[in-house]
Amino acid sequence: QDSTIETVMTWSADSNIRVAPHSRANAELVITEEEYSADFQVEVRFSGRISAAICRRDNHAYVKFIDGDIARIFQEGMKTGSSSQFEIFENSTVRTIMSGKCAFRFGVEQHVTVEQDRLTSSAEQPPRYHAIIPNSH
Repeated sequence: QDSTIETVMTWSADSNIRVAPHSRANAELVITEEEYSADFQVEVRFSGRISAAICRRDNHAYVKFIDGDIARIFQEGMKTGSSSQFEIFENSTVRTIMSGKCAFRFGVEQHVTVEQDRLTSSAEQPPRYHAIIPNSH
């Protein structure tokens, strides 16, 4: 059973916000997302002729050469008793069902909300910073 997980989340907002003198601004980026999840099944069918050299997995040693109708080759393989997820359809087509789950989120829209307030004269002034230089004696 195979599994694939991929995650990519990148957001950016390029906004110019002008703030009036003696004012403060609060900018908020709002992103609206949607989520989707589903189970799915896909029917895969293939037919035709195949030519293949069969080799050992461990040392790649040649075992035999197969040439013929792919449905007949699968049919012979299924007779050996190995359980298979494949079936022969209409005597000439190999068929299998693949199923899985998908889930993802995606951005639908984004916007920037800006609120500005005038600073009152009683508002606290920003702190002043002074360099502290140690005495060297």
